Amino acid sequence: MLRIILPLLLLLPALAYAINPRQAITDVPMRSGGIYYAYPVTADSLPPVPDGYRPAFIAHYGRHGSRWMLDYSQFDEVLEALNHADSIGNLTPRGREVLWMVDTIHRHAIGHVGELTPLGVSQHKAIASRMFRRFPSLFSGVTPVEARSSIEPRCIVSMSAFTEALKELNPSLVIDRHATPSDYSGFIASSTPRQARHKHKSAPWRRDLAAFRDSVIPVDRLMSELFVDPALVDGISANRFIRFLHNISVSTQDTALDIPLHSLFTPDELYAIWQGINYNMYVQHACAAVADYSGPECAVPLMSRFISLIDSAVVSGDPGVALHFGHDTSLIRLLALMDIEGCSTVEVDPARYADAWQDWRVSPMGANLQVILFTPDAPVTSSPFADAFSLTPHSSLLTPNSSLPTPLILLRHNEQPVRIAGLPGGPYYRWSDLRAHWLSRIPLVTRP
Repeated sequence: MLRIILPLLLLLPALAYAINPRQAITDVPMRSGGIYYAYPVTADSLPPVPDGYRPAFIAHYGRHGSRWMLDYSQFDEVLEALNHADSIGNLTPRGREVLWMVDTIHRHAIGHVGELTPLGVSQHKAIASRMFRRFPSLFSGVTPVEARSSIEPRCIVSMSAFTEALKELNPSLVIDRHATPSDYSGFIASSTPRQARHKHKSAPWRRDLAAFRDSVIPVDRLMSELFVDPALVDGISANRFIRFLHNISVSTQDTALDIPLHSLFTPDELYAIWQGINYNMYVQHACAAVADYSGPECAVPLMSRFISLIDSAVVSGDPGVALHFGHDTSLIRLLALMDIEGCSTVEVDPARYADAWQDWRVSPMGANLQVILFTPDAPVTSSPFADAFSLTPHSSLLTPNSSLPTPLILLRHNEQPVRIAGLPGGPYYRWSDLRAHWLSRIPLVTRP
């Protein structure tokens, strides 16, 4: 039956990554927040499982849910400029309205820097509930469930919310939870000296980013709307003021505060500002050519852990769930290293970064990756996993290398099935093929 179902799967429409980001932001302005975009998924998707197969293991990595802003100095600079202008009569009526909104948002955020918001808790509970209902056999109370988190409180609370939802659905579940510093540096959020050099504030690409921002972000309309005489604004450049004001506006989507500061910006302004945000994230962490894979290289320990977990599940035949909770940057790097379609594009031209890769799609608040192992239902006399570790050239699921049943892998990014950019077929892959492809990516990204 496998040969009948898989051709049908190949006819299913693939997710198109030829996205028009300008239109996408016009349609949903909060996407301009990039990694501040609140998790948009309310329903997951699972392609038909091939006959004769059952879910056997889940390896998961989840970004923490919605949080308050990390850098409150942006409030300070924007409020200082607005308050000074107000004191000398340089604010327009609209400017005074914006001053009130920014001050209100700031007061609401005080004491919560970087903290998970109630929305972030809800996001993880909902994701956990959907995972439970999709794969009930893996949460029967017998299957071991392990959860590991970054040592950051927002990640620990995300783990707690996720596992609490699982326990609410099945109180007999036994979940082993960890938030261990060695895990953090070892695989949850590993880094390298090369990445640290690439991220440094003196890195040459940052000058290019600043020039790009200056070239694309319009300032005249907005500054004239807020200030009687924009030339009298002191202590902050117009470009910086607008970027920080935008950051404050999009942060409200992650809280319960309903203040429409984002309505201050036109769709073209939102798109222009977002291009700079996206540029920064793409070059720092994904596959921009100028980065020379310094971001994906950091994900080698995490991907190696996923490979090891699935290898062990294949060999033992024992079901299990391994949950990991960390940060946006680590997930971005992992998706790039794993060659997830739409997440691993290599682009040379900064003017095309926005078309090649979109941060709001790759890693919104609460973003996640689920690597799901499916194994044959019925036992066979010889090992059904005989070819699981064969690093042979890529083969199609339609013409398997062995007559024996083979483990299959389905990947879901933000709870939707995804394909591997450099591997034919999908959305179900032979584990031997996917494993070989992932291992081939390691020397591609690794540098001395």
